[in-house]
Amino acid sequence: MAITACYPFLTTDRMAESKAWYRSLGYRVVVESPAWTHLAVPGNPTLQLGLLDIGHASVRPPFDVPGRLFLGLMASDAGDPAAGQRGEGGAADAASGEEPWGRWRFIAIDPDGGAATLTAAETPFTHVIRTLMAA
Repeated sequence: MAITACYPFLTTDRMAESKAWYRSLGYRVVVESPAWTHLAVPGNPTLQLGLLDIGHASVRPPFDVPGRLFLGLMASDAGDPAAGQRGEGGAADAASGEEPWGRWRFIAIDPDGGAATLTAAETPFTHVIRTLMAA
């Protein structure tokens, strides 16, 4: 498996305030759903950040505690269900599947119990990130 990108994401119980604070630093909302906000600095695709609202019913452990930092990883073969188990000493969480916008993802657990979301690096052509990140 080849990791092609890595971005931090934070859990929050104060989504509106967190989103406003990061926007004041120059981030722009590029993807938003009831539980998730993905921000990026326009014109610089390396500066990305995710915010996960722990108050949403879909959020479950280990992501249900505010103020925690996790990693979002993108990999060239994240669509392979065994990919998350290839890291030495790691495991894959059962929660996996296709996101509403077409990317496949699952949760990888590192040897210390740290969680990272692993998604396919190939972003569908129609994905909003493709157009907004170029702005």
